[in-house]
Amino acid sequence: DFEDLQDPYGIQFWPTFKGRDGCRTPMVWNSGNMNAGFSEVAPWLPVPPEHIHSAVSEQEQASGSLLNHYRDVLAFRAQHPAFAKGKIRFVHVSDEALVFERAHQGTTILVAYNMSDKEISISLPNSGFEPLEAKFATGEMQGADLTLPAYGSFFATAI
Repeated sequence: DFEDLQDPYGIQFWPTFKGRDGCRTPMVWNSGNMNAGFSEVAPWLPVPPEHIHSAVSEQEQASGSLLNHYRDVLAFRAQHPAFAKGKIRFVHVSDEALVFERAHQGTTILVAYNMSDKEISISLPNSGFEPLEAKFATGEMQGADLTLPAYGSFFATAI
């Protein structure tokens, strides 16, 4: 609402431009607490009711939530130092796919992403890779052929 605005640009250009306040609202921590657990007093900007379902307390309970997805991705990355420290080599196999290798201290990891909204099949440069298990990896490899669902991913280590 206009009376809730804090952003000077939102106030000046209302209603054509509503400002940046909608994306700067308080973090929603606990759906059952006052102000969604952000504060015991009224915060500078109100907590929109439609944000409550995104509270950390709600997302922690849902295995497929964005919060748990990021936790899984970060844990996977921490298990493989090549992701953070490795040299990178891009492999062009298709305009729809982003494929690269990360190499560090004798370990090479292949990463493939389908950047399109359709399933794709690509041929990798070689079949010397073994899939890495990751909850969020959706691709399937047979020999040097890889099938990736729409926006899918695949991770493998060189054998």
